Amino acid sequence: ISFSSDGSRLLVGGGVFVRSARGEDQAFFQGKDTVYPILYMYDAMTGQLLHQYDTRGYVVSEGFDVPVTTVAFSADGSEIISGLADGRLVVWSASSGEQANVREFVGHSSSINAIELSPDGRSLLTASDDRAIILWDYATGRLIRRLTGHRGAVNDVRFSPDGLQVLSGGDDT
Repeated sequence: ISFSSDGSRLLVGGGVFVRSARGEDQAFFQGKDTVYPILYMYDAMTGQLLHQYDTRGYVVSEGFDVPVTTVAFSADGSEIISGLADGRLVVWSASSGEQANVREFVGHSSSINAIELSPDGRSLLTASDDRAIILWDYATGRLIRRLTGHRGAVNDVRFSPDGLQVLSGGDDT
């Protein structure tokens, strides 16, 4: 699930309830096919489906479609970053649904659980079941640094507001 930076669009990979801060149901966005790697972009205010991104024609691993595990918008909202169950990231054009700039990030050996863009939009962090965090150059997809130390899956990762520190949470025991 991801909101665009202006809050007008919502990316959904499955079904999502939207609730007010008081706990009242406001909307339900249903992903029509949660088994396959399909993303849906909705107007966040009206619930109208704006785009459907069927990645089945592109995202294939060993003959099987690979589920999308996490999504994010680029800082300017022009691109969608999808994390996959096989450890890859694929960047798509938000307006056309086509793969943008033919960028694929390869470096994780297992499912990607979280994506975080740096405050300046130039770097990207990913967290994975492979117990690693990777810092990427967003424009090129080049792996800058692999951060290790978790003893279990890394479930979430965030930049500090100044972009100089990384915070992560995982299944460490």
